[in-house]
Amino acid sequence: MEIKDNYHKLKRYISEGGIFYALLRALKYVLFLIRRLSQPENKKNDNLIESGLLRVVMKNSGLQVFWSGQQLTVGVGLNLAMNILGIWTDSAKARWEVIDKKVDSLKIRVTFNDLLLSQIWSVKLTGNNSI
Repeated sequence: MEIKDNYHKLKRYISEGGIFYALLRALKYVLFLIRRLSQPENKKNDNLIESGLLRVVMKNSGLQVFWSGQQLTVGVGLNLAMNILGIWTDSAKARWEVIDKKVDSLKIRVTFNDLLLSQIWSVKLTGNNSI
């Protein structure tokens, strides 16, 4: 399925900007994959904050929220969808990276693969079991 999706994406890039635009997008994607493979795997605890019964875990596609061991979010978890110039994308397709971790908070950079856009998410647990 992924090859079929990539083929359709390539066709769309060729129709939008020509063959050179499509090749540039392909090169950017290859460089992204190389960077991703060269990064060391994060320790499991680097992506986790918890307070009492509440736990938030950063996964590859979003934030998962747990209460008393039960998962409250399903699928990709908490994420963001947006439409830029008629192209829909969401943060589940982005690269998620913890850039700062404290006992009760995470600062996460979300870099979108389809757009020249990145976001910084700040997630903090408060003492009254809220995010």
